[in-house]
Amino acid sequence: MAADLRDQALRVAGRLDPEVMSGLEAAQAVEDLAVADKALAGTLLFVALRVAKTNAWRGQGFASAADWLASKVGISVREAQRQLGTARKAEDLGKTKDAMKNGTISPDQADAVADAASADPTAEDDLLDLAKRDTTRNLREEAARRKAAVTDTETRDRRIHRERSKRSWIDGEGAWNLRLRGTAADGARFEEAVRPFEEQAFRTGRSDAVRDTFDNRGYDAAMALCGIRPLPGTAVQPAPAGGAVTVKPTGGANTKVIVRIDHSALTRGNTVAGETCEVAGLGPISVTTAKDLMADAFLAAVITRGRDVINVAHLGRGPNVFQRTALEATGTACTNIGCNRTIAIEIDHRTPYADDPITKLDNLDPLCTTCHQLKTHHGHHLEPGTGRRRLLPPDHPDHVTNNPPGGDATCGQPALGNDPSPPLTIEQPTLC
Repeated sequence: MAADLRDQALRVAGRLDPEVMSGLEAAQAVEDLAVADKALAGTLLFVALRVAKTNAWRGQGFASAADWLASKVGISVREAQRQLGTARKAEDLGKTKDAMKNGTISPDQADAVADAASADPTAEDDLLDLAKRDTTRNLREEAARRKAAVTDTETRDRRIHRERSKRSWIDGEGAWNLRLRGTAADGARFEEAVRPFEEQAFRTGRSDAVRDTFDNRGYDAAMALCGIRPLPGTAVQPAPAGGAVTVKPTGGANTKVIVRIDHSALTRGNTVAGETCEVAGLGPISVTTAKDLMADAFLAAVITRGRDVINVAHLGRGPNVFQRTALEATGTACTNIGCNRTIAIEIDHRTPYADDPITKLDNLDPLCTTCHQLKTHHGHHLEPGTGRRRLLPPDHPDHVTNNPPGGDATCGQPALGNDPSPPLTIEQPTLC
């Protein structure tokens, strides 16, 4: 049966000629082939797991089942180990296994779902639903939250700290690469230290008309933080006797790192299924770590009850510091569910400000510049609801026009992440 499937796949691949297809035909072919690819990839994993369980790979010159699979499929041994681990976890998760074999989810998506659902079986349905409508990146982030809520995060943090590492290497292009691995708390403190330099790099680059990318500025900021290559406008203070050289931006710190934690978890001392304790943009942390971080002046601690953070209204056009922190705590990412952008996010009024001149949290949607322009000037519209959802073009059958044609042409607000507002604690969220 497998040999027949192989022969049929080879015949189809040989007959398909993309050059004679129209754009719409090619798009449909991609969708069809993607379903077939995911179904075959999922089935392959369970068959490979059977090979591993029966030791059928032995006697062929391989050190392990992962080495055998890597050779047969043409992937790295590390990736083969990950895929076999995914299959092992998914074997006990009937819905995930079915989704893998019928082409609903890819092996990467299955890895995220199975990893979280093995720790919290109640998360399986939610994550499978999320896999159908959101990006793999957001699926992984939600899976990490669900797993962290029911696991001993303090034990995990201690293990990660024991396994902390720094690796550097020169890649095939001759570029130097650096990889650090440690706890999320260390990551938060690193962000605290490097963020002012990123702001300085942004200000300097903008004033010099230099069109560097966000990643370019991040690299320059890290080099400046280490004292390797100071940024323009960065002061280097002489070292005191027996001390170290201090490097800091002349414009001062402009940093806000946010911890988002459920009130019940904070009072209990640990999370349970469905609760959140994380550094926004970095990932889950233990409640003990969150309490330690709350003592730092750079931190904005957003304490919630349930999924909503806060809903505060004021009469200005842009969100105030409380609303901005609440938006950042829920994730600084484009609301368009098909977009992964997290940089240069603008704030859009769902109901145009010209029609209702008040700024309320439940009327604000973060959008990247491109998606914001599509909504404001080209008739696109976010489907009804809240949170991440589809941005529908004017001719989409589900398109419902709730705003006037063209939307609010002047509703753009400064990008999130550049607000030098003071630390903030929001307790007991309410709806207005």
